[in-house]
Amino acid sequence: MQIFSILRHQFITKTALMIFLFGGMSCGKDDVVQTQEDASLQDTGEQQEPDTNSETDTDLPDSDDDVDADTSISDADTSIPDVDTDLPDADTSIPDVDTDLPDADTSIPDVDTDLPDADTSISDVDTDLLDSDISDTSDVSVDAISPGEYTITLRVSDEEDAISSYLMDPDMGAWNIFSGETVYFGRRSASPHVSYHTALRFEEVNLPVGVEILEASLVITPHNAVDRSHAVSLNVYAELAGNSTAFDSSNYSSGRPDQRLRTTTFIDGWSVRCVDPCGDIEYDCPQRIADCWDPAVGYEVPKDLNEIIQEVIELDDWAAGNALTLFFINRAGDSSYDLGRYNDGRALVGFDEANPEQSPTLTIRYLVE
Repeated sequence: MQIFSILRHQFITKTALMIFLFGGMSCGKDDVVQTQEDASLQDTGEQQEPDTNSETDTDLPDSDDDVDADTSISDADTSIPDVDTDLPDADTSIPDVDTDLPDADTSIPDVDTDLPDADTSISDVDTDLLDSDISDTSDVSVDAISPGEYTITLRVSDEEDAISSYLMDPDMGAWNIFSGETVYFGRRSASPHVSYHTALRFEEVNLPVGVEILEASLVITPHNAVDRSHAVSLNVYAELAGNSTAFDSSNYSSGRPDQRLRTTTFIDGWSVRCVDPCGDIEYDCPQRIADCWDPAVGYEVPKDLNEIIQEVIELDDWAAGNALTLFFINRAGDSSYDLGRYNDGRALVGFDEANPEQSPTLTIRYLVE
């Protein structure tokens, strides 16, 4: 609007100037005529009054004053930079917005610094597990555990982890292997009464290196009730391996229980019989007659397995969380006495997915000094 006003003022001023110039030229012509008339009057000796046109001449300076309007154009022009100078003021507000961004970014590290606090709470949970009955001490050393006694409980958790092999045809050297819900201790009832090599494998045995095994007990569930006429005599070993590999019941040529190394420490001649307080002379004792082999009652092996397991965890390749396997192998020989007395076996639950509590359960109590 200001520029338009300036242009309008210039237009009016220039128009007035043109009118004045053209008007002056016209007045000049009149002055020539008037001079001639004055001359004629002087010749006639008439007295002439002052010409009012002199007022027009005296107006010229006023018209010149109008020319000063051009100087106002300069004044008007100088106002244009004033408009431009406002732009930097508007631009300077942009950095003000940008400078707020660092303040917003600085809040992000505050969120990240909370993460270590959350992680430390996980360690607190792990520490509680160590204090509980079921301890999870994988990937830890004795130095990381507080001194004291701890207990872990393990179960057979896969059908391939309860497995038996036996020599199906001694003349041909052919072996059979089976696994799953039912496995056997002792000997086959069919002639020639070959021995079962039965393995129970336990995964994720969280025993730290360097601990002392105080007690190790095994509870099994009989598959069917039998009496003491089904006598069984067994040797109990562990596999001599720092981490027992999984079995494969489809592989008849390698990795069978009878093919694996055994510990030098073992239980020699475990006779499966009831340990109820009934005395040997009380032949009519119900527990003695049933020999405690009752599917409704878990059978606790009366032998302590601590020394066998101690040998395993002292191997160089043992680490907390590794797997451990126990072997149960017929001890009876082929003498007429042994074949007459120990010619049968006993069935037990191997892996029962529907009733996992009936699967063999190993409980180990150990000491951290």
